[in-house]
Amino acid sequence: NASITTSNQSVKNIAESTESTAESIQHQAQMCQEIKNHTDAASDHTKNMLDASDRAMRNVHEGAELINALKSQAENVEEASHETETVTDKLTQRAKEVGEIVGSIMNISSQTNLLALNASIEAARAGEAGRGFAVVADEIRELSEQTKDATERIRTIIEDLTNDVESVSGSIGNSVESVRKQNEMIDEAKDKFGMINTEVDDLIMVIRGFDSIISNIVNSTDVISEDITNLSATSQEVAAASNEGFSHTNEAVEKMNKVSELLKKIHGLAKELEQYEAE
Repeated sequence: NASITTSNQSVKNIAESTESTAESIQHQAQMCQEIKNHTDAASDHTKNMLDASDRAMRNVHEGAELINALKSQAENVEEASHETETVTDKLTQRAKEVGEIVGSIMNISSQTNLLALNASIEAARAGEAGRGFAVVADEIRELSEQTKDATERIRTIIEDLTNDVESVSGSIGNSVESVRKQNEMIDEAKDKFGMINTEVDDLIMVIRGFDSIISNIVNSTDVISEDITNLSATSQEVAAASNEGFSHTNEAVEKMNKVSELLKKIHGLAKELEQYEAE
């Protein structure tokens, strides 16, 4: 009876321990599920980051293409500006040369006018014989005056044209300088886009590595969760079996107690029988 009682207590302890273990495993299963939920959320965030990084990379590539196109156009503008600057320089030089020619014509006209005046004076001194020559000299002087007036107007026009050309040349020079600075800024922007492209590439590699790690964690968590679920089910079965064994043990103890009582009664009856036979 004492042995059965001890066995009953042991079975009871085992049942209680098994129930405690089952509860602990169930708690671990819940914690594992929470970990899985968090890792799933982290995986989703990582994929969103990867998608955003891919979009950023596409935008960087498009921006770089626009910068290259802008660079090409700026180079064309710079080349055209240099050509225009060269043409205006030549035009300015030609205008100066024409001005010098006009100056020479004005000098010749002045000298011709002076010679015609002297010829008219000499013809007047010659009297009737020089009358015809005087008329010619007067006509030459008038033509010389007209030539002088015309060359004066031409000189004025040439000066205005030269001033306009010089103004245009200055504007073109400023445009060339602006285009040069613009090209420098475009080159700098192009370098910046190259750096951004490299950094985004590195970022995508890091995110992909992180996504791979998260995926491995998710897979491992799934396996652990499945194992813990199976272990929890097994523990619950063991706990149920232990409780059932404990119940059977209690029944056995009760029956043994009844048997013990019966044995005591039989033992008492035997003693009474012995006393009766002795009498």
